[in-house]
Formats: sequence, structure tokens, C-alpha cells
Amino acid sequence: HWFSIVNSLMIVLFLTGLLAMIMLRTLHRDLRRYNDAEAKEEAAEEGGWKLVHGDVFRPPQRPALLSVYVGTGVQVLGMSVVTMCFAVAGFLSPANRGALMTALLLLFTAMGVLAGFVSARLYKALSGSDWRMTTLKTAVMFPGII
Repeated sequence: HWFSIVNSLMIVLFLTGLLAMIMLRTLHRDLRRYNDAEAKEEAAEEGGWKLVHGDVFRPPQRPALLSVYVGTGVQVLGMSVVTMCFAVAGFLSPANRGALMTALLLLFTAMGVLAGFVSARLYKALSGSDWRMTTLKTAVMFPGII
């Protein structure tokens, strides 16, 4: 079992490194092209980052909804990571499904604090003013659907 876990981890690390190298090469080439065009007093055809720089740095249309989504994502990610750590450490056995489900529910509830914090901080970073309502939406929106 440990061999397959280490093997999977090595494959993930290799693919992540490969993707990072490709992205760095592309970004480096675009930045070089951008700087060359700037030095030549603006090239006739724009490309790369120059086309999307206005879209990348524009604030979102619905910052509260984005903050709720990010907060809930942090909640689910935190729950998953802590559950996996407990399972790897041997505290949770897959044979005892009741304990696993109880741990998932308790951790989902406990990670709600982190979700509210992250959503409120992101909303305030996006120049929002009613961060309390965003925290309430984070607590009610997705758990209310489920």
C-alpha cells in the first residue's frame, strides 16, 4: 500500500512540475514579447497578457457570491484534508463507516468557522461593506441546499 501511495505522489509531483515549467515558459515568453513591444514604441498587433490585463484585474460583478463560493470551498477542502490526515494516521478506519461519517460531519461543522473567516476576508478585500451578511450566506447557502 505504501508503495502505491508513494508512486502516486511522485506522479502527481512530476506532472505538477511539468505543468509549472510549461506555464513559466509561456509567461516568460509573453513578458519578453511585452517588454520588446514596449521598447519599440508599441507594436501594431497586441498579444498575450496585453489582451487580458483589463479582465484579470477587474473586480468581480458579484463579490459576495464569489466570497461565499470560496469560503465553502475552503470548508470542504479543510474537511477533506483533516479527514485524510486522520485516516492516514490510523484514527479512522474504513471498516468502521459510522466513525468515518461522524468525523466528516463534525469536521464539516467545525470548518464552518474557517469558511466564514475566509469569505469575510475575501469580501472585505474586494471592497465589500456588509461582511456579516456574506458570513451568514456562507453558513446557510450550501448547507441549506444539501
